[in-house]
Amino acid sequence: MKKIEKISIEKTETLYRKIGKRYYPVREEVGPDSFPDGAHLVIVSPGGTRTIKYSIDPPYSELLAAAEVMRDEMVGVLIKEGKTVGHGKDELTKEQVKVWEEWNRVCGGCGTVKYLSAVEVVDAGINALIKKVKEENN
Repeated sequence: MKKIEKISIEKTETLYRKIGKRYYPVREEVGPDSFPDGAHLVIVSPGGTRTIKYSIDPPYSELLAAAEVMRDEMVGVLIKEGKTVGHGKDELTKEQVKVWEEWNRVCGGCGTVKYLSAVEVVDAGINALIKKVKEENN
């Protein structure tokens, strides 16, 4: 049987690259001791981009991993397909200006409307999917 040795390293470790006769710091590595207790999902993409989800439910790790891999594509589709359909002009009509001014008066001069970002909508969809799967498995 293979002996398993537990290695304890500092929270971060600086990695260096030798250029000529000198060493230059190139990045900080996060060690395993920096994770809190529990199950976590770590995805490393090409280019070194990391996605870390903390305190996940292990039975749903495959679903979470698939959702994370597809997140950028889902956000792109939502942005492309979710554009507001308008009249195609940059300028507002007189009627639209009148309605906008009334909106500002009613809202106390807020002047803007806040929508959820595409990422927030996709995250809500992923959370709803996981919730549904959990309900069906219980």
